[in-house]
Amino acid sequence: METIATTHTSMTISRKVLSLLLVGALVVLAGCDQTEQNIQPDYGDRYIISLGNSVVGDASGVDINASTATVTAPDTVSYFVQGFTTEKNYTWTLNGEELPVEERSENSYVRSRRDGEFVTIVFSQDDPFANVNPGGSATNTLRVNSPDDNINAEEIEISTEVPSFGEQVVRLGSLGYSALVDLASASGVASVLTDGSTYTLFAPTDAVLGGLETAPTQATDPDEPASSSVLGDILKYHALAADVASGDISDGQTATTLLGNQTVSFSTTNGVSINDGQASVVNPDVLATGGAIHGIDGVLLPSTASVDFTDRETETLAAGDTVTVDGSYIGDQGGYIVLHDSTSLANGNVIGSIVGHSDYIAPNSIANEVAVPLDASISDTTTIGAMAHRDNGNETYDFETSGGTQDAPYTLDGSAVIDYGVLDASAE
Repeated sequence: METIATTHTSMTISRKVLSLLLVGALVVLAGCDQTEQNIQPDYGDRYIISLGNSVVGDASGVDINASTATVTAPDTVSYFVQGFTTEKNYTWTLNGEELPVEERSENSYVRSRRDGEFVTIVFSQDDPFANVNPGGSATNTLRVNSPDDNINAEEIEISTEVPSFGEQVVRLGSLGYSALVDLASASGVASVLTDGSTYTLFAPTDAVLGGLETAPTQATDPDEPASSSVLGDILKYHALAADVASGDISDGQTATTLLGNQTVSFSTTNGVSINDGQASVVNPDVLATGGAIHGIDGVLLPSTASVDFTDRETETLAAGDTVTVDGSYIGDQGGYIVLHDSTSLANGNVIGSIVGHSDYIAPNSIANEVAVPLDASISDTTTIGAMAHRDNGNETYDFETSGGTQDAPYTLDGSAVIDYGVLDASAE
């Protein structure tokens, strides 16, 4: 029994040694420069046998066997040499310029890896190698060769196209502005920006929008446009109805936004900053035709206010009960949400129409679920207007006691900022 066990053990060791020798032989073979040995023979004797998915995704379906591949800029695409050993002296050029060898770069570069070598081309106006014409299309020539084999040098022509402003807005999600794209879609502002007209968009980055302590509300009734929400108003304040390149912005310049008569102001003392430092342009002139897109590092906030107040069913409300206003943005003077009876307000009885007001709300703040105590009961169906009033500086509500001379309403295009909601107090 001992002899059998020893023999079995010896056989086991021999098999392990044989396996190790085979593995070693394969490693030696893999390290040799065998030009004809291509581990992906379906591609034949070629250098560029695949391309990686692009940053935005437009180039993922490009046919590298076609005479000209097309990439929509800005984008970043990787082209691979695989199936050949890495001991060859590959030479990559883009438009006749030899590319640097780097681990990672914001510009076009070459990098070696275990199963071959690849080149990453950055199609943007900032890259010194890729030819991208901001006003339209351009053609780039990618070439790779090695003197260490008998494979002919390979060239691929890559056509780059710059999309329209509206198309580029849709693509922003993959360029670091996915939160903006989602919010613009939810608020209906995306439909405004992609209607074919000319706009300039100041686009907050994902980090900026993700850092908001309180999100603007998207609370509208069916008979209201989606873009009339607090969220919609703030996003409209980030857009201009004109094509304004960063180089055309001058110090002290102002521009009217899509939010009524609300304007933004610019400083160019240290780059381009907006509204006395609310935000700075950190990614100017994102490629687009028929419009301009500038990435910014802050959220722009208007001087006026915005309110979301929707219809709801409720039980009879007594004096002292609260009505909750869905959401609000209060402008640069702080203020209050004041509830007005719509019938009295329409008859010109502004003071007499007031049925309640909120506590003080700080300037330039988003306040959601604002509780407003009622001064009187509501027992039937009543249309109430939630109006934003500005503070006169003492953080005390003085509109009624001053006869309307203090804490006047915020306005937009000459009208008070107000949103109406129907209170159906018949519920039991």
